[in-house]
Amino acid sequence: MSIAAVIYAYRQTHEQALAMVALLAEGQLAGQPDEDAPSMAWNVWRWARWAGTLQEYIRRMIADRVWQRGVRERVWAAIVFKTKGIK
Repeated sequence: MSIAAVIYAYRQTHEQALAMVALLAEGQLAGQPDEDAPSMAWNVWRWARWAGTLQEYIRRMIADRVWQRGVRERVWAAIVFKTKGIK
């Protein structure tokens, strides 16, 4: 799966989840289904933290690919220049 596909899928899911959470009242967000389960608000908070982690991961993936492409291009140019006697 490409980075663009991951970003698109996550954005779609993110927007749908935000729309569903917006429909909940504050009491519904704070309520717990049972005493051992965390509240919906806690789950939304964890989800937001994951969003930040995913954004950082994607940023690093893109930066790594750009850097790797730049290195390949510089190495290729050096080989071409050397074989043609260009300094």
